[in-house]
Amino acid sequence: MTPAGAPPGASSAPLFEVFCSRHFTSWLAEARLSLAFTTYQAGKLFLLGLKPDGTLSIFNRTLSRCMGLWADGQTLYLSTLYQLWRFENSLGPGETYQGYDRLYVPQLGWTTGDIDIHDIGVDGTGRPLFVNTLFSCLATVSERHSFTPSGSRPSSPGSPPRIAAISTGWPCRGACPAT
Repeated sequence: MTPAGAPPGASSAPLFEVFCSRHFTSWLAEARLSLAFTTYQAGKLFLLGLKPDGTLSIFNRTLSRCMGLWADGQTLYLSTLYQLWRFENSLGPGETYQGYDRLYVPQLGWTTGDIDIHDIGVDGTGRPLFVNTLFSCLATVSERHSFTPSGSRPSSPGSPPRIAAISTGWPCRGACPAT
């Protein structure tokens, strides 16, 4: 049987299914946490947590080639194909929306072009930093350009940027980057 209004021949199978180990929800409850992750292959941002009844809650959004992700509980930075987005939780302490204790709303976006943003962090001043794999550098946002380099390139002289970008992360301790 196909859903009402579906084109002829459409499958009634779900678009995706999530399976977890039998103790996953109890672990989330004991640790009092939720998880956020991206998958650029499917272009999805996933937020996993618990419903009030203790069952798994799965929230997802489709975003073109979402990859880099950083969150601190109130703010979420997310990279997509051409942008870096900042989302803010619009709920106050103790507020809920449709059973959720966070409601992330896009507040600011920077158009970077296709620079292949991977890992994201935030420095001690609250400025987003990210690994720009197209240019093999640690970078930050710019008011005038696609990005501003923030550090030295890890490549050797004459190396093409994409070949030099073998590692896409950087070490952090407290504020990023680590010194």
